[in-house]
Amino acid sequence: MRTSSRRNETRGILSLIFSLGALVSFSTGAEEASLSVKTEDGLITATAALSGYTPDSVPASLQEGLKSEIIFQFRLYRRQSRFFSFLGDRLILEKKCFRLAYIDLFEELYVMETNGQGVRKFDRQEEFLENFFKLTDFPLARLADLNGVDYYVLARISLNPVRIVPPLNIITLFSSGATTPWVESSPLALKGQAF
Repeated sequence: MRTSSRRNETRGILSLIFSLGALVSFSTGAEEASLSVKTEDGLITATAALSGYTPDSVPASLQEGLKSEIIFQFRLYRRQSRFFSFLGDRLILEKKCFRLAYIDLFEELYVMETNGQGVRKFDRQEEFLENFFKLTDFPLARLADLNGVDYYVLARISLNPVRIVPPLNIITLFSSGATTPWVESSPLALKGQAF
């Protein structure tokens, strides 16, 4: 009898924790990723931007000395031929671009670090937010010598207004971050082979 009551207590506590997490991590649900993909000289590049999110939470956390993070995630797929379409489309590659933002209190500048692109500094908040929420011409892949094969790109964006470092990352259950649904580009008819 005691074993079953302890299980019920544990289940009750776990459901309470997850319910609180759902309430605290409330987002508007209106977050959207926009995606445009272009090809030039066999290079596929993507531009993605986050919209529908209240940008006030990022400057507010930065003003308190915290860091914010945004992750742009891209997947390049090759559409399967009719005969193999039941297997699903083939994932060719997946890339992520991480951006970390904070305020340099000594210089009073907004600082944005992007993996592979270095550090940029902004003195105006509007310019910083415009650049933080948008990734322009991110290189995905080089393609050569594949005729008549259809490709497309999926993208999504995750925003964490307050970046928590381990071991405190358990707090992310109660964060106010947001992740957009996957957005699909229009089909790309390319000639090329990824290398």
